[in-house]
Amino acid sequence: MARGNIITLAEMPTFPEIGYTLGYRKITTWEVQASVLDKLKEISTPKVHLAIGMLCTYTALRPEDIRRITEGSLDDNGWLTITKPTKLKNKFKYKKHTFTLTM
Repeated sequence: MARGNIITLAEMPTFPEIGYTLGYRKITTWEVQASVLDKLKEISTPKVHLAIGMLCTYTALRPEDIRRITEGSLDDNGWLTITKPTKLKNKFKYKKHTFTLTM
């Protein structure tokens, strides 16, 4: 590279062809999700059912966030505050982030 950061067409390297296959995620309908949640409500504890319901409702929430909930996370007005949510990890190192849910 003779002129700093500028690459001419003659200096451009050739790149090999790379094969790939696109992947797709399975999508669950609202009806199927509701039936699964009803069945889980029958066979699980209220604590587990609440956690699963929160994960279904709040898509930015992750299981690790639920594991870190303590009694101090719930204030007198019924607001649940999750500090340092997993999804924001390492994006903003110097800012304190909270994720607040209403119950």
